[in-house]
Amino acid sequence: MAAFLGACGGDTETRQPSTDSTQTTEPASAKLPATVSLALQKILQPERGGLLRGVNLGDSVGRVMRLETAPLTEDSATYKGFNEVLTEGIDGEFADVLYRTDAQGRVVSIHVDVFLNQRAGVDKLLAELQRYFGQRYGTPQGTPQRNVWNLPQGQQLKLSAERVKQAPGLTIEFSGPKKTVQ
Repeated sequence: MAAFLGACGGDTETRQPSTDSTQTTEPASAKLPATVSLALQKILQPERGGLLRGVNLGDSVGRVMRLETAPLTEDSATYKGFNEVLTEGIDGEFADVLYRTDAQGRVVSIHVDVFLNQRAGVDKLLAELQRYFGQRYGTPQGTPQRNVWNLPQGQQLKLSAERVKQAPGLTIEFSGPKKTVQ
Protein backbone atom coordinates (compact mmCIF):
# COMPACT_ATOMS: atom_id res chain seq x y z
CA MET A 1 0.00 0.00 0.00
CA ALA A 2 2.81 2.42 0.89
CA ALA A 3 4.57 1.67 -2.40
CA PHE A 4 1.35 2.35 -4.30
CA LEU A 5 0.79 5.72 -2.60
CA GLY A 6 4.43 6.72 -3.22
CA ALA A 7 4.12 5.83 -6.91
CA CYS A 8 1.03 7.98 -7.31
CA GLY A 9 3.03 11.06 -6.43
CA GLY A 10 0.57 12.46 -3.93
CA ASP A 11 -1.49 15.60 -4.31
CA THR A 12 -0.76 17.57 -7.48
CA GLU A 13 -3.11 20.46 -6.73
CA THR A 14 -1.37 23.75 -6.04
CA ARG A 15 -3.08 25.73 -3.32
CA GLN A 16 -2.99 29.49 -3.17
CA PRO A 17 -3.51 31.43 0.05
CA SER A 18 -7.05 32.74 0.42
CA THR A 19 -6.19 36.42 0.60
CA ASP A 20 -6.59 39.45 -1.59
CA SER A 21 -3.42 40.96 -0.20
CA THR A 22 -0.71 42.32 -2.45
CA GLN A 23 1.90 41.15 0.06
CA THR A 24 1.96 37.38 0.41
CA THR A 25 4.99 36.47 2.49
CA GLU A 26 5.80 37.22 6.08
CA PRO A 27 9.29 37.18 7.55
CA ALA A 28 9.91 34.37 10.03
CA SER A 29 10.77 37.01 12.64
CA ALA A 30 7.15 38.24 12.74
CA LYS A 31 6.49 36.07 15.80
CA LEU A 32 6.62 37.85 19.13
CA PRO A 33 8.75 36.63 22.01
CA ALA A 34 6.74 35.49 25.04
CA THR A 35 7.96 38.44 27.12
CA VAL A 36 6.18 41.27 25.26
CA SER A 37 3.35 43.21 26.80
CA LEU A 38 -0.30 42.39 26.30
CA ALA A 39 -0.76 45.92 24.89
CA LEU A 40 1.73 45.24 22.09
CA GLN A 41 0.03 41.93 21.30
CA LYS A 42 -3.41 43.57 21.17
CA ILE A 43 -2.19 46.36 18.89
CA LEU A 44 -0.18 44.31 16.38
CA GLN A 45 -1.85 40.87 16.50
CA PRO A 46 1.16 39.39 14.63
CA GLU A 47 -0.22 35.86 14.75
CA ARG A 48 -2.73 36.97 12.11
CA GLY A 49 0.02 37.94 9.63
CA GLY A 50 -0.02 41.05 7.46
CA LEU A 51 1.56 44.37 8.31
CA LEU A 52 -0.84 44.89 11.20
CA ARG A 53 -3.72 42.79 12.57
CA GLY A 54 -3.75 40.53 9.49
CA VAL A 55 -4.11 43.43 7.04
CA ASN A 56 -1.72 44.55 4.30
CA LEU A 57 -1.78 47.64 2.14
CA GLY A 58 -3.81 46.85 -0.97
CA ASP A 59 -6.30 44.62 0.87
CA SER A 60 -9.99 45.21 0.25
CA VAL A 61 -12.12 46.96 2.84
CA GLY A 62 -14.20 43.78 2.92
CA ARG A 63 -11.14 41.83 4.09
CA VAL A 64 -10.54 44.43 6.81
CA MET A 65 -14.14 44.07 7.98
CA ARG A 66 -13.81 40.26 8.10
CA LEU A 67 -10.49 40.32 9.98
CA GLU A 68 -10.93 43.16 12.44
CA THR A 69 -12.19 42.08 15.86
CA ALA A 70 -12.27 45.47 17.64
CA PRO A 71 -15.51 47.48 17.62
CA LEU A 72 -16.09 49.69 14.56
CA THR A 73 -16.12 53.32 15.73
CA GLU A 74 -15.74 55.26 12.47
CA ASP A 75 -17.33 54.32 9.16
CA SER A 76 -16.83 56.26 5.95
CA ALA A 77 -16.38 55.56 2.26
CA THR A 78 -12.69 56.52 2.63
CA TYR A 79 -11.80 54.91 5.98
CA LYS A 80 -12.83 52.45 8.68
CA GLY A 81 -11.87 53.09 12.30
CA PHE A 82 -11.75 50.60 15.16
CA ASN A 83 -11.11 50.99 18.90
CA GLU A 84 -9.02 48.34 20.68
CA VAL A 85 -9.15 48.53 24.49
CA LEU A 86 -5.65 47.78 25.78
CA THR A 87 -6.24 47.43 29.51
CA GLU A 88 -9.59 46.12 30.69
CA GLY A 89 -11.07 48.17 33.51
CA ILE A 90 -8.72 51.13 32.99
CA ASP A 91 -10.15 54.09 31.12
CA GLY A 92 -7.93 55.94 28.70
CA GLU A 93 -5.73 53.05 27.55
CA PHE A 94 -6.71 52.14 24.01
CA ALA A 95 -5.61 52.10 20.38
CA ASP A 96 -7.55 53.74 17.56
CA VAL A 97 -6.86 51.81 14.35
CA LEU A 98 -7.77 53.62 11.12
CA TYR A 99 -7.66 51.95 7.71
CA ARG A 100 -7.71 54.58 4.94
CA THR A 101 -8.98 53.37 1.56
CA ASP A 102 -8.91 54.55 -2.04
CA ALA A 103 -11.84 54.92 -4.46
CA GLN A 104 -11.66 51.19 -5.25
CA GLY A 105 -12.02 50.26 -1.57
CA ARG A 106 -8.38 49.15 -1.13
CA VAL A 107 -6.34 49.96 1.99
CA VAL A 108 -3.79 52.71 1.22
CA SER A 109 -2.61 53.36 4.78
CA ILE A 110 -3.01 52.04 8.31
CA HIS A 111 -2.80 54.61 11.09
CA VAL A 112 -2.78 53.67 14.78
CA ASP A 113 -2.98 56.15 17.65
CA VAL A 114 -2.13 54.51 20.98
CA PHE A 115 -3.19 56.29 24.17
CA LEU A 116 -1.80 55.32 27.58
CA ASN A 117 -2.23 56.96 30.96
CA GLN A 118 1.42 57.06 32.00
CA ARG A 119 4.49 58.37 30.18
CA ALA A 120 6.49 55.38 31.53
CA GLY A 121 4.04 53.03 29.82
CA VAL A 122 4.53 54.89 26.55
CA ASP A 123 8.32 54.66 26.85
CA LYS A 124 8.15 50.91 27.55
CA LEU A 125 5.78 50.25 24.64
CA LEU A 126 7.90 52.42 22.31
CA ALA A 127 11.00 50.39 23.19
CA GLU A 128 9.10 47.12 22.59
CA LEU A 129 7.80 48.30 19.22
CA GLN A 130 11.26 49.52 18.18
CA ARG A 131 12.73 46.09 19.01
CA TYR A 132 9.93 44.24 17.22
CA PHE A 133 9.99 46.38 14.07
CA GLY A 134 13.80 46.50 14.13
CA GLN A 135 13.94 42.70 14.19
CA ARG A 136 11.40 42.52 11.40
CA TYR A 137 12.53 45.38 9.12
CA GLY A 138 16.08 46.26 10.15
CA THR A 139 17.57 49.48 11.47
CA PRO A 140 15.26 52.51 11.23
CA GLN A 141 16.09 56.03 10.14
CA GLY A 142 15.22 59.04 12.27
CA THR A 143 15.55 59.79 15.96
CA PRO A 144 14.89 57.62 19.03
CA GLN A 145 11.43 59.19 19.36
CA ARG A 146 10.57 59.16 15.61
CA ASN A 147 11.56 56.08 13.63
CA VAL A 148 11.05 55.40 9.92
CA TRP A 149 11.50 52.07 8.17
CA ASN A 150 11.48 51.76 4.38
CA LEU A 151 9.68 48.52 3.56
CA PRO A 152 9.52 46.46 0.37
CA GLN A 153 7.42 47.73 -2.54
CA GLY A 154 8.05 51.36 -1.58
CA GLN A 155 6.00 51.13 1.61
CA GLN A 156 6.96 52.96 4.76
CA LEU A 157 6.45 52.47 8.49
CA LYS A 158 6.59 55.42 10.88
CA LEU A 159 6.66 55.01 14.65
CA SER A 160 6.68 58.02 16.94
CA ALA A 161 6.13 58.92 20.57
CA GLU A 162 3.61 61.69 21.16
CA ARG A 163 4.67 64.01 23.95
CA VAL A 164 1.23 65.42 24.85
CA LYS A 165 1.04 65.71 28.65
CA GLN A 166 -2.70 65.09 28.89
CA ALA A 167 -2.68 62.16 26.41
CA PRO A 168 0.70 60.44 26.21
CA GLY A 169 0.91 57.88 23.46
CA LEU A 170 2.35 56.58 20.23
CA THR A 171 1.57 56.75 16.54
CA ILE A 172 2.18 53.88 14.13
CA GLU A 173 1.60 54.40 10.42
CA PHE A 174 2.01 52.12 7.44
CA SER A 175 1.76 53.89 4.09
CA GLY A 176 2.30 53.04 0.46
CA PRO A 177 4.54 54.70 -2.08
CA LYS A 178 3.89 58.39 -2.55
CA LYS A 179 2.11 59.08 -5.80
CA THR A 180 3.45 61.92 -7.90
CA VAL A 181 1.00 64.34 -9.49
CA GLN A 182 1.72 65.15 -13.11
